[in-house]
Amino acid sequence: SDEGQIMCFNPAKIWYFGWYENHHYSAIPGNQSYDNYLVGFDDMQGRNRDTSKDVIVRVQSKDLFIMYNRAIGSNKEVEEDKNKVVITKETSKSAKSWWQGSLGVGQTYTEGSLVITNCGIDSVDGHERAHVII
Repeated sequence: SDEGQIMCFNPAKIWYFGWYENHHYSAIPGNQSYDNYLVGFDDMQGRNRDTSKDVIVRVQSKDLFIMYNRAIGSNKEVEEDKNKVVITKETSKSAKSWWQGSLGVGQTYTEGSLVITNCGIDSVDGHERAHVII
């Protein structure tokens, strides 16, 4: 098919393009941390969207961007890191982004004193969400 696969999972690009801007969160380690739920961007579509959760978290001092890479809807054919928390790094809107890691349930990413943990994935009202602590 000329259409290609149905996937899009770069949290840095989603942040810089302003997609789901009302569901962005800026974390500042040591000052304004994060202990909440991330939903996949497809859960923000339609009438049953989960508007109380975040789609992207940016760790400002590290230029890291975090999202829950839920394999559903417009992201259903993603091949790597399905239903995991994905971390990318990008220093500016026009810069290249770099994959830093992906976290399954119970896994942790560390960079210096920064610790990011995927504490679990659950489902509420048909929406999967990942509990992330920074």
